[in-house]
Amino acid sequence: MRSTTYKVTLSALVVLSTALVSSSAMADAPKAPAPKAPATAGAAKSSVRTEDGPKKPSKAKPKTTPKTTLAVAVAVAVDPLPPLPPPEPAASAPPVAASPTAQPAPSQVDRPGTPASREVPLAGPGFVLSFGSGGGVLLGEAVKDLGVTGGFVTLDVRVGAYVTERIGILGGVQAGYGVMNKACSECNAYTYQLPVVAQYAFVDRARGPYVEGGLGLFTTYAGYTKKSSSPETVSLRSTVDLKVAVGIRIPLGAPSKDKAPTTACDIRLGFDLGRFTSLEYKSVRSDVSGDIRDDRRAMHYLVGLLASYHFAP
Repeated sequence: MRSTTYKVTLSALVVLSTALVSSSAMADAPKAPAPKAPATAGAAKSSVRTEDGPKKPSKAKPKTTPKTTLAVAVAVAVDPLPPLPPPEPAASAPPVAASPTAQPAPSQVDRPGTPASREVPLAGPGFVLSFGSGGGVLLGEAVKDLGVTGGFVTLDVRVGAYVTERIGILGGVQAGYGVMNKACSECNAYTYQLPVVAQYAFVDRARGPYVEGGLGLFTTYAGYTKKSSSPETVSLRSTVDLKVAVGIRIPLGAPSKDKAPTTACDIRLGFDLGRFTSLEYKSVRSDVSGDIRDDRRAMHYLVGLLASYHFAP
């Protein structure tokens, strides 16, 4: 409001100054002499004689600036014009409705077979280490017509690397202690194996479900008894066993949005399948050792469940 009043007052002062300058210029300008009228008889008569003599012609008065112009300029300066009304706000554009066909772009971390949204980053290729324990049950035959059964508490240590985000190769040692029957009567027993497997993880090497398959090299089951009356030992060997398993890794600790988990509890259910290729048996009644003929070889199976600590830095 004040800025509008100041602008009107300034305009009035400019008008007043212009009027004053114009009046001064008009006053100082030289006046052109009026043209003389030709002498006539009537002009001679216009001269009126008085007793003192003829009248002198009167001098013309200079023109001055009309007082009305000055009064209007002063009135405008003293009494400013009323302020202008405030400008009307611009009409806002109506909101644009979202297109029904527009869809958000897929996240870069989405992968096939994984949830659509993931807060925890994926673990890329790298080193893995696991160690744990479990149990296994041995079934089948040592040789044709000679069965074998046993139960073992096992220890498992594996080390390896994931060459991609989901594919890894691991090797290690698996050993166990338990009992064995049929091939050896109520014998204490032990077992060992060198597993070499490939794993496929559905998420990454640090967490989630996975499957594995590979080989169990130099599988051995051996039993012995300490009875002094009837000592007995047996050893069954298989050069190569087939190994398959399914498992899941459950991350340990609170999840982080900045880093993939590095530790997990690995639970695995495995199945071994093979045929014994050599046999050694000693007792008070017989002593047999050597390779088993192909026509006498029979299948054996091991079903095991294991829980291990998995480390994936």
